[in-house]
Parts: sequence; structure tokens; C-alpha cells
Amino acid sequence: MEAFSLERVANTGETLELVWSDGLVQHIPWSDLRRKCPCAVCQVEREKPTLVEPVKPANLLAVIDRAETLPIRLTSFRAVGNYAYAISFSDGHSSGIYSLSTLRQIGN
Repeated sequence: MEAFSLERVANTGETLELVWSDGLVQHIPWSDLRRKCPCAVCQVEREKPTLVEPVKPANLLAVIDRAETLPIRLTSFRAVGNYAYAISFSDGHSSGIYSLSTLRQIGN
């Protein structure tokens, strides 16, 4: 992949807007960035085999934390040198460092 630089980075409220040196403009939803986090913990989680769980009776309701019902939001976004960005999310996750090539791939 050819190395492109970022001309502009903006938080549009719902997405991360990236304007690349080749003119490409990408709008990446925060939920996509969170789901595709490149940190080691998230990579291991994505690679875990999925186990088939027994069917539960339909009348049981899952108890979830209120935070799980809220949309993912950005809480922190900072440059790491000139090659990546560290992004923190509203669910407390903050260990992902997104290289420019990773951001470009996620946006495609």
C-alpha cells in the first residue's frame, strides 16, 4: 500500500472524518473503529473460537449494564508521533493505537 498522509482529521460527532493527501475523504463511524480496535486484547477476542451455547428459554431477559445500551462515542483522540492515533472510547477502552494504514483500511 502506498503511504499517504492525513491532511485533516475531524470529529463530526458520529464519525471520524479523514481527509488524505490523495484527496480521499473517509467517514468512519466510532462503532466501526471500536469494533476493529488493533490492540492485542481485542485481537485475541476476535480470534477466539465461537462456542455454540445451548438455547435459552425465550422468557429470560439478559441483564446488561446501561453503558452497553449507549452508542460508542469518542472520549480522547491524540496523535502518536506522525504515524498513528491513540483513541479512547466511551466504554472505557483506550489501548488501541491506530496506524495511518489501519485507519485507511478500516475506512474502506
